[in-house]
Amino acid sequence: MANAKTCYIISQIGEPDSEERKWANFVRENIIKLAVIDCGYTEPARADDPDTSTDLIMMDIQKTRDSHLLMAGVSTQKR
Repeated sequence: MANAKTCYIISQIGEPDSEERKWANFVRENIIKLAVIDCGYTEPARADDPDTSTDLIMMDIQKTRDSHLLMAGVSTQKR
């Protein structure tokens, strides 16, 4: 997959098991993932993925630079 088109998501994710994380996961799985895979991109990566670095700021900078598509979300779930 050396020529795979990659996608990276920058968004608020909250703490594990928080409502914010549940919402971020919902948006990723049910909206972003479906759209980008349909357009030929790999499954979208995010800073909290198990195979990512513990230095989230450096990870975001690297993935922002290296990804073919960057998805950035600044909103949170409405209550």
